[in-house]
Amino acid sequence: MHDTSHKCRISNRAVGPGDFRPISVVPVLSRILERIVVSRYIYPAFDHLPFRLRIQDQFAFRPTGSTSAALIDLLQKVTEMLLDNEYVVITSVDFTKAFDRVRHHALSIKYLQLDLPDHIHNWLMDYFKGRGHLTRAGDVSSLIAWINASIIQGSGVGPPSYVVEASDLHPRNSQNAITKFADDTYLLVGSTSIGTINEEFNNIEQWANNNNMKVHPSKTKELIVSRPRSKPKIDPLRPFIDGAERVSTLKVLGVVLDSRLTMSEHVSRVLSACASSTFALRLLRTHGLGSDQLHLVARATTVGSIMYASPAWWGFAGIGDRQRFERLLARLRRCGFLPCDFPSIETLANEADRKLLKSISQCPSHVLRHLLIEKPTSGCSLCPRAHNFIQPPKDNRNYLGPFIKLSVPHRVKHIALLSWRLQHYYLHTNAFVTEVSI
Repeated sequence: MHDTSHKCRISNRAVGPGDFRPISVVPVLSRILERIVVSRYIYPAFDHLPFRLRIQDQFAFRPTGSTSAALIDLLQKVTEMLLDNEYVVITSVDFTKAFDRVRHHALSIKYLQLDLPDHIHNWLMDYFKGRGHLTRAGDVSSLIAWINASIIQGSGVGPPSYVVEASDLHPRNSQNAITKFADDTYLLVGSTSIGTINEEFNNIEQWANNNNMKVHPSKTKELIVSRPRSKPKIDPLRPFIDGAERVSTLKVLGVVLDSRLTMSEHVSRVLSACASSTFALRLLRTHGLGSDQLHLVARATTVGSIMYASPAWWGFAGIGDRQRFERLLARLRRCGFLPCDFPSIETLANEADRKLLKSISQCPSHVLRHLLIEKPTSGCSLCPRAHNFIQPPKDNRNYLGPFIKLSVPHRVKHIALLSWRLQHYYLHTNAFVTEVSI
């Protein structure tokens, strides 16, 4: 097994060693062995972690983890906090080169707390030792620099090892929350406990110092999310955390959030990106690309950009924003970039929601399973249901549907008009008419 890794340039304007990152080059047999160890020993050990090590708030490098799951968890926590808080502060924290700064000794101590056989633990620690990297430019190679703090990027055991490393980072106060996706960390603090936000941030910085990490100062941003019809009395220019940047929109794992969770800014940015991909599709057709190939490219680029993490943000998007996507899809159909019978965005979003719900219901260890509460079994013989979960309560105070937003007189008028339309329809179809009560 090779114990050296070549440095791979990650910037087109490399000016120093910091612009390079070591990527491990290991044999195929080694990667196969690593995947076996991860799937048979490390992942099962995640189901029985001690109390001090918890990964319920980590959604990267887990079998069912994804950015969609992390966004769903974060938005769920924010909306639940808004039930009891006037506003919620989302603070994004990023660690500088987190994967390259993990100390092997500290990682070994945390691995000892997992339910792993001794020979697997010894193999893991031996795997991290005795490695080095070199930089090669043409025919010139540097001397080997031995690695003593890294989880070896490009390896099979590296990603789950970072999950173990960050498993002891938790909020100090129970009313606050943290959502993590790899080294991207988001701290959530409500208005009723806003006095603890600096304590929570200091806790994150202390954890970083104890684990050889460093908080990226320029990537620490604050977003205040408030109720739709409330105006929190706070200074819009002075952040709660010293050195943080107060922003009106925050890009969280590829989805842009604003202070009202309306998704309008996210839709505008996605449409702007889709305009570039549409131009590329026209260019490809000019160069002779066939219709079938154009359809594949459009699905992979334009439609893929629209549907990214749709189960997390689609429910927050307004009707106007959804229609903007539908108009874009209609234009792609007219131009021949998509088939004429290509489904609507609404259909694709509903199908994505259905697949996610099916995945959660069929996997008891799913990272989002804690959000669904199983319905108690009944002794009666009932019709089969699509799932056996309790429907989540509707938030009628913060995020109202279009019909609920109507005032009482307009609501009565709306029901009366609906009743008249139903009667008119049944009269013309010779059906039985029943009185609709208001």
